[in-house]
Amino acid sequence: MRKKHKAPDDEDFISKSQIKREADELKKFGREIYEMPKKKRNKLPLNNQLIAAFEEADRIKSNEALRRHFQYVGKLLREADIDSIHAAIHTLEVSPLTHQRKQMRLDETIDRLLQDGNSASETLLKEQPRLNRQTLNQLVRNTISAEAKLPEGSDSSPAKRKLKKYLAEGISTT
Repeated sequence: MRKKHKAPDDEDFISKSQIKREADELKKFGREIYEMPKKKRNKLPLNNQLIAAFEEADRIKSNEALRRHFQYVGKLLREADIDSIHAAIHTLEVSPLTHQRKQMRLDETIDRLLQDGNSASETLLKEQPRLNRQTLNQLVRNTISAEAKLPEGSDSSPAKRKLKKYLAEGISTT
């Protein structure tokens, strides 16, 4: 990560201040990883020493001891692949947003199917050839009739949930 400490006129020179800043950044990064929920932290590409260090941090009660422990975590992070850990964290943060967007697109598709009927079905079948025309049309008809019977302001019907499940499984995400 860092280069050797050499004379100031050498192009590979890194000052002691820069080394300290990097060490502080790694301590802060270690603290951020530690403060993540354990489920997310377990999905990160951490080596065994880092995993053990985070488990040890759970047992430490003293603030001063915890501060010193994160100096150790920072030292361990110097040998770790920081870029892959950052990439994994980014993926974990983006994943719920991607799922949310997919659910919104499914809801919009269902609304279009329920409002526009056959024209929306034909368009969807052209875009998604994996879908079965007969199954799709049957699920749309069942949902329309079930939604008409629901009282105003109630949640979606089981028929709508079946349609959503069928579309989620059949629509390719590109």
